Amino acid sequence: MLNHYLNVLPIYFLELLAILTGFYFLFKRKTNKWNKGLVYFLMFIVFIELIASYAVIGFFSDYHCFSFVENTLFENNTWVYNCFMLLEFIFFILYFRYYIKSRYWKNNIKIAVIIFIVTSILNLLLTNIFFRSYSQTTIIFGTLLLLITVFRFYFELLNSDDVLNIKRYLPLYISIGILIFYLCFSPLSIYSNYYKIANKLFMKVFSNGLLFANLFKYLIFSLGFLVCSKNTNNELNE
Repeated sequence: MLNHYLNVLPIYFLELLAILTGFYFLFKRKTNKWNKGLVYFLMFIVFIELIASYAVIGFFSDYHCFSFVENTLFENNTWVYNCFMLLEFIFFILYFRYYIKSRYWKNNIKIAVIIFIVTSILNLLLTNIFFRSYSQTTIIFGTLLLLITVFRFYFELLNSDDVLNIKRYLPLYISIGILIFYLCFSPLSIYSNYYKIANKLFMKVFSNGLLFANLFKYLIFSLGFLVCSKNTNNELNE
């Protein structure tokens, strides 16, 4: 268990750094509700990871801790992350939707999000995936919808005056961090069923891939908060 937490300690450190720099950004800048919500959502991520850690603690303690989950559906923490991934996709898709000005695209993204939520929930409820492995329906369709939303955001950004101050435009940093993370995580998650003690090579590849994707994401978030906190142009669309 000690080795596990030593491996994920850099992620916890950078999550904390992202939260601290996020609050620094809020202190220095007047901004919109979505950027404020982003900082609190980062705190929610830490809260979720604390909850999900029961499975790791139970496993490595040979279930001397959390013995009540042994040999139950809750022995694995996959159910926590299946719920969380759905919420994370929804948040970031709506986050970038806020910055899209086209009414047509806003409406279509809203409809797509509703369909995505219904489809993902039905998939979790009507199949045995909820407690067993990451929902590929949530990950694949969530990633595609996120990509479409971010690319539309990029298109409008390149055709707006905000591009003149792009180095200090927070949503750009957030988009880079979240896109790189899911472009790395999504392919790995397809083979998540191979994440077993007997398959040590895949466990190493999966763990390292997830580690570096998380490190990159939170480093970019922290960099964005710090750089954008220096911007004094309150007319920028933030």
